[in-house]
Amino acid sequence: MPADKTISDDNPDRARFVLGANKDAPNKSDSAHEGGVIGRRIAAFLIDLVIMGILWLVGWILIIGSLGLLLPLVMLFFAAMPVLYSTVMIASEGSATLGMRALGVRVVNLADNGGQPGWPQAFIQAALFYLTLYGTSGLLLIWCLFDDRQRCLHDILSNTVVRRT
Repeated sequence: MPADKTISDDNPDRARFVLGANKDAPNKSDSAHEGGVIGRRIAAFLIDLVIMGILWLVGWILIIGSLGLLLPLVMLFFAAMPVLYSTVMIASEGSATLGMRALGVRVVNLADNGGQPGWPQAFIQAALFYLTLYGTSGLLLIWCLFDDRQRCLHDILSNTVVRRT
């Protein structure tokens, strides 16, 4: 290659492979909304952890207040709380958890051209996120660093993307 020829993303001579790329590559307006969401998603999850921690505290108060009678019911709620919280919030009107809303990102349904995810899609995304988080100690979450649209595996498998609002 001649020294004066520069390599850039708009250079048609350059073959480029991007992990997670698909034939329906985002246009410039999509990439403007999809860029820079990884840090926001991490911070949003930390905010959501604080919110769920408050719910745990309320659960323990109920257990103590009922002298342990509500222990089985509250423990069942504790086990399902992360997936329930994420599913309900993502399927709601804002398409985002409270942490995501605070940081200006939301989940978008790719099958609906940017619409709101439905209940089954929100459940699949939330369940796969927590399965990825706890099942692999978060190791598979680094997939988004190599994806052209900064999508994690749970986003790809649920056909969603997280965009800035």
